[in-house]
Amino acid sequence: MHNEDTTFSVCIIGDAGGAHVASRISAMSEQSVELHLLTSRPTSLNLRDVSVVDAGDGLQVPPFLKWHRAIKDSAGDVVNIHYANSWGAWVFALSGDRRAMVLTVMGGDVLLEEQSKPHPLAVWLTRLVIQRADLITVKSSHLADVLSAQGVKQDRMTRLNWGIDRSIFKPGQRASARQTMMLPKNSFVVFSPRILNSFYRIDVIVRAFAQLKPKENDVILVISEYEAEAGYKEYLEDLARSLGIFDAITFKPRMTAIEMATMYQSSDVVVGIPPSDGFPLTILEAMACEVPNIVAPLKTYREMLVANDNIIFALPNPENLATAMIQLRENDQLRDGVIQGGVKFLEGLPNLDQSASSLIAYLMRFRKSNTHNQTKLFTRCLGWFVLLGFSLRYCMSRRHAKRQLFQGTGSGVS
Repeated sequence: MHNEDTTFSVCIIGDAGGAHVASRISAMSEQSVELHLLTSRPTSLNLRDVSVVDAGDGLQVPPFLKWHRAIKDSAGDVVNIHYANSWGAWVFALSGDRRAMVLTVMGGDVLLEEQSKPHPLAVWLTRLVIQRADLITVKSSHLADVLSAQGVKQDRMTRLNWGIDRSIFKPGQRASARQTMMLPKNSFVVFSPRILNSFYRIDVIVRAFAQLKPKENDVILVISEYEAEAGYKEYLEDLARSLGIFDAITFKPRMTAIEMATMYQSSDVVVGIPPSDGFPLTILEAMACEVPNIVAPLKTYREMLVANDNIIFALPNPENLATAMIQLRENDQLRDGVIQGGVKFLEGLPNLDQSASSLIAYLMRFRKSNTHNQTKLFTRCLGWFVLLGFSLRYCMSRRHAKRQLFQGTGSGVS
């Protein structure tokens, strides 16, 4: 039985190597709670108890067994999982662990058919995670509707809008910001902050940018290299050369939160046009730095944002995207209106610390509880067989990729 005098503790399962999960966990650590983190990638977070569960390259210990061991050995009164479509989430749902679990969905983990086109068995495992959750936090009505269609009742969901760190993301001096980011002082700067992946259609942004006919540094496109997909940067560089705009494009390696804020402060417009999304923090970060956003008119955006008021919607093709960029470059009234609309929109949202506090309040509800949503034994046994197959395939693909890398490196040696 939990002692009321002891510190409330939470086991968090999530990829703390990702910027947004790391920022959320960092904010939670500032509250009166003890955190125990299980993560798939190393993190710079200064937490007392962090276990990095390395999937590894060998077949001696399959990834799911490493996760099972880590979960079994983990402390924490309650479990909080960030992102349902992951090894840690799958294993926890099948582990038989009796602790209550609060699931924080991110978007892509439940919009599977829209985004990643995963294996049907991966979809099945992810839905087991969703069924196992005692409470699910969602950041939009669209995500709630998607979960409802999967059989999740309203009393197992709650709205939690994740805010941003307003002490970092705030207006700044453009001249000094551009000097820091080594960008021309008088250029019109377009910034693509989303993951460098073909899913985010950065190539469409490049084609639209080409229609601005950049010359002599009057227009610059800055592309973030965050979580870069293999070969995609090289594809974009070849595309830029073929369009005659290679010298007008700059790639920025992964940036810290402070560097991201400085990049926003350097920008005239921020662009993100994936075909499916939750509600990305990049939109809020740009708003906080008083930069207008251009986005595709997705349903999950339209429920919260208003065209030409706090956002610019553009169909995700080069012509419409270029028109939106040109409008923001030439129409100061439109630009200023969208900026002020974004500032007003943020006033109605929590900041990062308030969001973390809300999540902990939800977790506290379950501090003495064992789950009533335990996955049935037969389903768990079937799930273990599925994970064994995924583990073998994963490890073999890792070995193959490593072998190809070694052969490629070896062939380049003179």
